[in-house]
Amino acid sequence: MLHQGGNDVRLHRVPDQVGEEKSFNGTWTGTVPGQDGNPMDVTYEFEAVGKGVIGTISTKLGGGPFAEGKIDGNTISFQVKLTDYTIYTSGTLSGDVINMTQKARDTATQFAVKRAKPGPQ
Repeated sequence: MLHQGGNDVRLHRVPDQVGEEKSFNGTWTGTVPGQDGNPMDVTYEFEAVGKGVIGTISTKLGGGPFAEGKIDGNTISFQVKLTDYTIYTSGTLSGDVINMTQKARDTATQFAVKRAKPGPQ
């Protein structure tokens, strides 16, 4: 309780609210068409940091961190910078599925990843 100007004022703590950004946190797995047309397993690790997102991508061809990660409501976007080109990825969250679109060179690929393991909220 705080005493202000002769009046007692009760202070109430507002609980922290989990933003939509945190909904992306965790491990996501799926299958994406590979460069040779054969399916390839992919794993994403996402951690929301404000309106940004950091994390990694892993495939049988390798992996590593992605760049320029952003979250806007239920949409996520990031870039994977390779030696010869950049893969631009965006996705829309719907429950425990993210419907993804990857664009690289002159090709766009669509696929979905599912939540494999929740992250910190």
